[in-house]
Amino acid sequence: QVLPNGGIIFLMSHIPCIGDRWSKDIAVNSLDALTVWDEYGLYAGGTNEPVVALAAAQNKDEMRAIVNRANFGMIADANPYVDAAIRAFAGSRSSYRHIVLVTNGATVAPDSACINRLREAGVTMSIVVIEPMHRNNLDELQGAATAAGGSFYLIHPTQYERVPQVWMRESARVKKGLFYEQRFQPTVAESSELLEGIPPSESPPLGGYN
Repeated sequence: QVLPNGGIIFLMSHIPCIGDRWSKDIAVNSLDALTVWDEYGLYAGGTNEPVVALAAAQNKDEMRAIVNRANFGMIADANPYVDAAIRAFAGSRSSYRHIVLVTNGATVAPDSACINRLREAGVTMSIVVIEPMHRNNLDELQGAATAAGGSFYLIHPTQYERVPQVWMRESARVKKGLFYEQRFQPTVAESSELLEGIPPSESPPLGGYN
């Protein structure tokens, strides 16, 4: 048995000047790092319904196609979208739950009450700002990401090389909880203080690994 690993939900706001290609690259490529036991979802500005409802990442090609076809509207206020993600995770079996908000900085950061709801739900959140147009919100967005236990990224128009860094780091977060519940006999590769007194041929069986 493989216990569910983690879940990731993207909250995507429209990026006016560059367009949404960079943010879609983050959302689509994150799927590559997920297993069929991970969960994936995506909300876009301008609609209360998910573009991709949170579900196991089993049909990645279909998920990618949906994201690539989607139109992202502006997320003016992050609070209702974060709350929607929290509600989606309420029915999730994921052991690690994470949100990634992608914006151009125009989005009003989640308030302290929303951050508290994240903590109570056991959900973390990172925030990615691409081509910042509204610098007045940057400190609040960065503070929200820190308070929510996530990372903050600021990507300028000449820094596309940082985009892969974002999706690799953020999708890697959900890999922390993967656990294979399967009895097996380990093989000792090298000596360790932890194995002192246990002959290599007598190492005990284990009930799982991660």
